[in-house]
Amino acid sequence: MHARVLVFFMLLLFVLQGCGGASESLPSSLDVTSVQVIILPSVTKIPVNQTVHTTIKLTAASGSNQALEYSLKGAPNSYPPQTRGKALSDAFPGCAVSAIIFVDTATPEINLVSPTTRSLDDTEADWNVDITPQTTGSLTLSGEIDVQWSSCPNGSTPEFRLLYFQQTFTVFNPHPVHTFLSDFFNNPIVVGVSGTVLAGLVTWVAVQAWKRI
Repeated sequence: MHARVLVFFMLLLFVLQGCGGASESLPSSLDVTSVQVIILPSVTKIPVNQTVHTTIKLTAASGSNQALEYSLKGAPNSYPPQTRGKALSDAFPGCAVSAIIFVDTATPEINLVSPTTRSLDDTEADWNVDITPQTTGSLTLSGEIDVQWSSCPNGSTPEFRLLYFQQTFTVFNPHPVHTFLSDFFNNPIVVGVSGTVLAGLVTWVAVQAWKRI
């Protein structure tokens, strides 16, 4: 009986191989309507050992021609309560409103090359980030953007997280070294046939094991 259960789970693992789990969205303190982040250039692949100049843009999804401090408004459940139903500029009257970016620079491949703080007195705020990948594979540009109220009459500087952002790139070698074996095993026909043969072999082994139980 235990052998049958083992064979069943082997087949189940083979069928589910390669399936990935869904990523969980991260919460934000501020809940602001119409906000969006755009990472330019809009690409998913970047070359290794070359610097790619990217721009992170904070804009209003509604396409408003107003400054962000007016077009971005707090939703009913936004925190702090002062932002609920109000434009960011009205949440703390008399304060200047800015956005501050925090880029994950755990590796030397990602470098923020512009000031971290941008005023929200324009229709968009943007930051420049240089990416110079050293190895092929995947590389993730991520971080968060906060909103800060400064120069307030009472001397306070409230600051709350607005959102997280993340973009994963595939880093490729633009000048790969080709060999007969690498081209052969990367051929999609060979890969497809190999997968079919492997699936058939696993099924045959499972059937034979089942018969011997």
